[in-house]
Amino acid sequence: MTALGDYRGSTEPERRLREWILRFKHGGRRDLARELGLLLAARLRVEGRAAHAAGSGPHLADCLVTSVPLHPLRRFERGYDQAALLANAVATELERPYVRALARGRATPPQGSPAARARERNVRGAFRGVRWRRPVKGRDVVLVDDVLASGGTASAATETLLREGGARSVWIAVLGRA
Repeated sequence: MTALGDYRGSTEPERRLREWILRFKHGGRRDLARELGLLLAARLRVEGRAAHAAGSGPHLADCLVTSVPLHPLRRFERGYDQAALLANAVATELERPYVRALARGRATPPQGSPAARARERNVRGAFRGVRWRRPVKGRDVVLVDDVLASGGTASAATETLLREGGARSVWIAVLGRA
């Protein structure tokens, strides 16, 4: 797992990161996807390569990049899917393809405030693979999202990529860890 920083941290860089994430996610600042994607890709290169060399990380030279999708209603309300924009920027910087490998099968409540167990229940079974093609089969996948809280969303998406999609491995890359 790769993260730029602690979403709830108290240092100046952590507060600045949280501010950027909030502007990007809730403030309509789609333009921040590129800068945040460059930062995340740089961190992913360092951490991913080290983990791969140790036998536990993605093979970045042959990986696919995907994102945790928003439900269509939430995407309509927000006007964009911030994780998809971020994943596209990461994929461009890594010179790897972005694929839409997951779909949100049902709407789930916002994950920002519930307790960890409630977040895990909220997202259990929420994702499905994009069935008309299996782009992740046998591949290392970098799964991009904005914030990792309890890990429930990332776990549910990872399970879908591995079981339905047949991915060889999934590496989670997020802007902030809560």
